[in-house]
Amino acid sequence: MTTELEKHPENPGVAPLFEAVLSPHRSLPPLGFVLVMGGLIGISIAIGVGFSLVGAWPVLGFLGIDILLVYLAFRISYAAARQCQHVRLGVDALEVAFHNPGGRDRHAVLEPYWARVEVEPINARRGRLVIRSRGEFIELGAFLANDEKLAFARALSHALRQARDPIQGQALETYPLSPKTSAISYRPGG
Repeated sequence: MTTELEKHPENPGVAPLFEAVLSPHRSLPPLGFVLVMGGLIGISIAIGVGFSLVGAWPVLGFLGIDILLVYLAFRISYAAARQCQHVRLGVDALEVAFHNPGGRDRHAVLEPYWARVEVEPINARRGRLVIRSRGEFIELGAFLANDEKLAFARALSHALRQARDPIQGQALETYPLSPKTSAISYRPGG
């Protein structure tokens, strides 16, 4: 798969200082989906046969509609899981590419010197991960858990400090990401 960042890198041949791919995590693998749907169909058939034997055969149609609605909900969830956000920091640019399965891809380029990463509290349990630069902001990782947002914000902030001042940035503590889920894949640059 060719991403927007691979098509238009800010400086070909130069390794990025920071690169990450953010994507939603889905805990139900394809085999689990088949098992859940199979169990739901089996239970619906058993209930439908029971109702049919007592003369309430129209219940079968409603059970079929229930199965169809659950199937559609899973399909929508899996489609939403195909979205991803690519963050790439080079010496001269911070690039963010948003890939949505509906085809509404977006691409933004910010100056690393002015970019600031923040996790703004929404309520006691949730925060909003934003990159601010010169009065504008980009929201990232709305699908991430709060601890993943904080870890990503620390890692990207550290990389931005390195981009602004390479000598001072190397002396700072590093913040490697070690997510519990596959939501973030992170590769620091050379």
